[in-house]
Amino acid sequence: MIGRLTLALLALALAVVPSALASGGYTFTTVDYPGAADTAAYAINDHGDIVGSYGDNLDIYPGHAFLLSKGTFTTTDFPGSTLTFPYGINNHRQVVGAWAGSDLLQHGFKLRARRMVFKSVDAPCTNTNQSLLYGINNVHEAIAVCLLSDGSIDGSFVNHGKHFTAIPAFPGSFQSLGSGINDSGDILGIWVDPNQNTFHGYLLVQGKFTQLDDPDAGQTNCTGIAPYGYENCSTAPSTINNLGQAVGWFVDGAGAAHGFLLSNGTYTTIDVPGAVVTNAFGINNAGQIVGYYIDASGVAHGFLATPQ
Repeated sequence: MIGRLTLALLALALAVVPSALASGGYTFTTVDYPGAADTAAYAINDHGDIVGSYGDNLDIYPGHAFLLSKGTFTTTDFPGSTLTFPYGINNHRQVVGAWAGSDLLQHGFKLRARRMVFKSVDAPCTNTNQSLLYGINNVHEAIAVCLLSDGSIDGSFVNHGKHFTAIPAFPGSFQSLGSGINDSGDILGIWVDPNQNTFHGYLLVQGKFTQLDDPDAGQTNCTGIAPYGYENCSTAPSTINNLGQAVGWFVDGAGAAHGFLLSNGTYTTIDVPGAVVTNAFGINNAGQIVGYYIDASGVAHGFLATPQ
């Protein structure tokens, strides 16, 4: 998923969606990298810094990384990379994600954004030389995931410095991976059922798994193929904050994708008004949510959802 280092400091390009489009207790703000054809936002910290990716044209999946801080966009492509995807940022402005060179083999990376210092990180994978880093918490723990050549998962770890601790697989799963971690070490994740066709979520706290499924994820009709190549009914959580709030996306019985917030056991659907697809990826401790949506023209835009 994911040359020369490029730093482009550009003017603020946040456009607040008109108040008539505010929905579900949130005010939605579109996050579009200036001049880009597609934009996606993946993570937000408590300072409001946002990381994401953008694409040069509609024929290329967004493959450049950006940091949006205090109204300024900075391109943060890994040096020498063909693709860079930033998936997490903490309050120390440490960014993690994935990069790939011309061979398109993925590697994790860490970026100290204050000094623009990059480091490539490879997890101790058994059957593959591809891995990436997902969310990072404020005690410098990140999620590392091993990827096989066909894109399937070959295990995941908690990474801290040079140390990697394996995350146990969800019991009975075909594949299982961690996707987010908060400062308490609670791990959010995704697992694939034995039929290899549906995503489910999980929460791992002190060694105990809890299955997570959005109740609107088409539980009575799981036969149609969703846009992501998985059956309807899929639930895929991505990030958890220090309050235990989680966000992600689910696919309903008609095959449509929506974002969700899970807070105190209650699921709330997050849909950008007028969007045909909404995916939620990141949440900070103030409850601000970032992700991307696809409009009726098929163009992807990043978004920031702020509780009203």
